[in-house]
Amino acid sequence: MRKAPLLIFVLFLNTFLLDAQPWMEYLPKKKSDAPYNFYDYQRAFNTYWEGRDYERGKGHKPFRRWEWFMETRIDEKGYYRPGQLWEASKYRYDLGKKSKGSEASWTYIGPDSVPLSLVGDYPIGLGRIDAIAFHPTDSNTYWIGAPTGGLWKTTDNGRTWRVLTDTLPTIGIGDIAIHPTNPNTIYIGTGDRDAFDLDGIGVLKSIDGGETWEPTGLSFPMSNENTVNRLLINPNSPLTMLAGTNKGLYRATDGGNNWTRILTNHIKDMTFKPDDPSQILATSYGTQAKIYRSLDGGLNFTESVSGIPTADARRIALAVTPVNSDVVYALVANTDGGLLGVYRSINFGGNWQQVFSGTSKNLLVTDPDGQGTGGQGWYDLSIAVSPLNLGEVYVGGINLWKSTNGGNNWELISFGYPQWGISDAPYVHVDHHILRFHPITGALYCGNDGGIYRSYDKGASWQDISDGLRNLQIYRIGSSATNPRLVITGSQDNGSFLIRGDRWREILGGDGMESIIDYSDTSVLYASFQYGRIGKSFNGGYNWYNVTPANAGDGAWVTPYIMHPSDPEILYAGYSDVYKTVNGGAAWTRVSQLNLASTERLHSLAISPSHPSYVYAASRRNIWKSTNGGQNWENVTGNLPIQPITYIAVSQYDPHTLWVTFSAYAGGNKVFYTEDGGQSWENYTANLPNVPVNCIVYENNSNHAIYAGTDIGVFYRNRGMDEWVAFNDQLPNVIVNEME
Repeated sequence: MRKAPLLIFVLFLNTFLLDAQPWMEYLPKKKSDAPYNFYDYQRAFNTYWEGRDYERGKGHKPFRRWEWFMETRIDEKGYYRPGQLWEASKYRYDLGKKSKGSEASWTYIGPDSVPLSLVGDYPIGLGRIDAIAFHPTDSNTYWIGAPTGGLWKTTDNGRTWRVLTDTLPTIGIGDIAIHPTNPNTIYIGTGDRDAFDLDGIGVLKSIDGGETWEPTGLSFPMSNENTVNRLLINPNSPLTMLAGTNKGLYRATDGGNNWTRILTNHIKDMTFKPDDPSQILATSYGTQAKIYRSLDGGLNFTESVSGIPTADARRIALAVTPVNSDVVYALVANTDGGLLGVYRSINFGGNWQQVFSGTSKNLLVTDPDGQGTGGQGWYDLSIAVSPLNLGEVYVGGINLWKSTNGGNNWELISFGYPQWGISDAPYVHVDHHILRFHPITGALYCGNDGGIYRSYDKGASWQDISDGLRNLQIYRIGSSATNPRLVITGSQDNGSFLIRGDRWREILGGDGMESIIDYSDTSVLYASFQYGRIGKSFNGGYNWYNVTPANAGDGAWVTPYIMHPSDPEILYAGYSDVYKTVNGGAAWTRVSQLNLASTERLHSLAISPSHPSYVYAASRRNIWKSTNGGQNWENVTGNLPIQPITYIAVSQYDPHTLWVTFSAYAGGNKVFYTEDGGQSWENYTANLPNVPVNCIVYENNSNHAIYAGTDIGVFYRNRGMDEWVAFNDQLPNVIVNEME
């Protein structure tokens, strides 16, 4: 049997919650009931930010991530149709029945533990956690949910984790609810409540501890773009449940078989009164966010906002404590994502009093002194009250804060940027989505963009217990041509990681993008940030030098750059034009004049392995060819479909033979093939599912074998085959962004 190739793939999914952002005031006035489309949002965002300087923590990066993801997944009218992904995920398993066989097996290579920074030795992160639920009697057992990485369970107090949802067609978790007397009965709310990373399909139920799952009566087609943000089970009557979704609040009295919609608002948070679950508070999200109160177990709700200026409120998080069940704290983010205030009720929401104003100190900004306006309260907002001390309150935004006197004063208890040297607070990864006290041990747990943390000493110190999770969101990879265990990954908010052998370390911070390992010297590395900011290291990542083309301007969110196959000093990079260096990035020359539109950028580059003077470059709509190392360029788009181009692969043998992949949801137009350098194109899609194809890789020394990475896994075909087969054995149901 021929030896299977080593394929390395990356998975990533990040979209963005298009609701209640300050720039949305610039959306056009509606003339019909039609929803806003991608282009409406894009124009509004660009109008708001025109002339404004970029500020960390103001929502600029999350939008650009969403824009990058969505621009290849919309239809001809600018709308996202996720229902197609749901249908195609079933098709993936049908194709798997005629897969490539025993060779088609994947093995996870990491990171399996939280990487440390290469310089500084502080932990980085493994990806976002939004939900936490605890076993009612076993202190060592609890569950956490990732917005794109599924449901994870530990039975040894966080030392090891096991995933329970890899085979589900959706692996986005909004919330988790555990039956109070039978913990083998688990409910999960699907979708991502904070950033719409994945649309949900409703509430799923397991009666065997998460080994198998079935839909409940609250089920939605993915095309409805629903998320389930909060789940509550009445502890005195476990058949009674509440589900807070972006389309309303639902109630069931039969364990989830049948549901009635009680409220139509976007419900973000809910809580029972600790000693009386017939009393419930729920918060709406968006323009003029409000609190609603029920005194009859959720049958009826009335507004409960006396004392809160809801005209300026955008999102509200709630916290209660068994110390005094009448007391509730409300953390309120204002219209620009900053802190409006911390409010307290002493009659379970009958009325509210402000105990701290955001004008005194903004707990939702990056600054360790709480100085500045705005923030990310629409994205990360969390609050918890000690189960033993009514005055001990914790708030999570970008950083973590603590009050010991009921919210009147606050101290910083975590800071996510130790490399800045401006705060002595303990390091905890930024962007805190959930804070929960363990009901048995009293430990405080925090889910954030880096994983799951725990404190046993009231926030004085923190333990990162994310080791074993596999939910890092990765944009691109770079792999060594000589060492299969030497790989760089560029990830969202967790930087660029390098694995050497079995050890992962962060070598560059921020958002990590495309990366390259020099095939002639593995100590020479290239890594990049968004918009094509390229760094180069000569010593394996310890020191970095900026080698970005000086006059190129901004590239795409993920800017492509490639290395010459026989001269590592020659690289090409794609911005609004192609740039070339012949001295490893010390100097660059613009080698094309493609006349792209002002907002258009290059997204794909490829070079012929056999004749490196042949170079291909593509924007989302056009592809160009150079046959003389970039001196001249010819548009070879020809009869290719009008869909977003995502990737190019060139044959090992022939510079005129290449494959081009396409995104979006247009059946039958996923992969095209040419043998004459683009003078004519042949549709090579065949039976590929109608989902975005994000990348393609050519297998050397084969019969033109190629692998296509899609939104639902990997598919394989060679010249002797009329159709594609699945290449997904042991591969979770994930988006594949790049393969090498």
